[in-house]
Amino acid sequence: MRAIAVLDSVLDCTIYLSQNRSQNRQIGVCMQSSVSSLQFFEKDNRYSSLLNLEIQVEPTLGSKSQSDPTAMQNIQTPMAQEADRENSKIDVFDVYVALSANDHWQDLASGKVQVAIAQATLTISVTDAWFTPAKTLPASESEPLQLAGAENIFDSAGRQSSASFTISSASDALLKGQTQMIPVGQIHSYNLSWSMVAIAKTSAQHTCITGAEGLWRHDITPNKHGIIERRLALSLHDSLLSPHLCRIQLCCSCSGSLPAVESDFSALDETDLRDIIQAVLDAPTSNLLELSKRARLVVETDLSRISLRGASLSGLDLSGVDLSYSNLRGADLTDAELSEANISRAKLGGADLSGADLGSADLSYCDLHRASLALANLGGANLSHANLQDANLSQTNLNGVQVHQAKFSPQAGLSEDLKASLEERGAVFQQGTLMTSD
Repeated sequence: MRAIAVLDSVLDCTIYLSQNRSQNRQIGVCMQSSVSSLQFFEKDNRYSSLLNLEIQVEPTLGSKSQSDPTAMQNIQTPMAQEADRENSKIDVFDVYVALSANDHWQDLASGKVQVAIAQATLTISVTDAWFTPAKTLPASESEPLQLAGAENIFDSAGRQSSASFTISSASDALLKGQTQMIPVGQIHSYNLSWSMVAIAKTSAQHTCITGAEGLWRHDITPNKHGIIERRLALSLHDSLLSPHLCRIQLCCSCSGSLPAVESDFSALDETDLRDIIQAVLDAPTSNLLELSKRARLVVETDLSRISLRGASLSGLDLSGVDLSYSNLRGADLTDAELSEANISRAKLGGADLSGADLGSADLSYCDLHRASLALANLGGANLSHANLQDANLSQTNLNGVQVHQAKFSPQAGLSEDLKASLEERGAVFQQGTLMTSD
């Protein structure tokens, strides 16, 4: 890899990277012609196949070495005010980011697992300068990865600023693909001596297992399969993907190398993880709550993004549980207690929720296509943007539901008065479509 940072209107500065295999880091030195200062660059990216980050910094055309007080008019910090008082020359640099992501196979015990991430956060921090994020970021459905930004934050002394960006998939799927260089903001400096750190992180919630080989039989129940995968995802995140996926440091006009940064990655205890997997496999039951205990999962918080396609969850008390983004296609949830549960963006196509209590549950953006909700209680639930086309709504309690942009079939079996009431609240009645793919 090669990263480029142009730090002068006349003198180009190129950062050449060499691989430090013992630390799995890339370290580069930027040389400027006729300038004694060195620019140091360090990149720590343990799993570049999973998420790779590249940074490019260039002087803003026409703004180099110009006294431009208006460039700081919206930055009210002690250092900005000091620069304004001294009528300092303000240098402005454009910052660009390129991303690439894919799944990653990780050796584990006697087999291997395939890991992918669904979302990440990129934070750019600048010291002794100001970073202002772009007001708008390029977005296109044709781009596999999307970047959304937030306002920048200054520390109390005003000598450090940062902004965070969300990295997501354009299709709301796992991160896969790559982008060209995207302009994400600008660095404002008045003394040409500043440093920047860019860190990409993901959470345990957004870490997913998409495949496995040699770790268990493939004829186990969907409940055991889902629990083992979730345990693996959380363990791999905590040991291999935390505290960060990628960290890049860039120092302008430094007098020496960047200070070493401890990564604080913890070792994966493969023996303990293998014992947990075996405990789940040996369980004489497929009860999800019992399996969660054996896998040391906290039911209320650790089941987001779990895959339980075709699983049996009938009659279970899952009230208040976080099942967001989970795959529950074709699952048996009859008479399950799901009141106040977070089931947002879950896949429930073809699932049987007959008699289930979903009171005040968050079902926003859920796929409930062809699901059975007969005799179910959805009183006070959030169904905004949910797909209920071709769902069985016979004797379903829909009192007080939020239905903004929720899709229903015209032949949903609802009374004309109820249909009119739902339409007044933003529901859409249209012919059903084919069930979306996994």
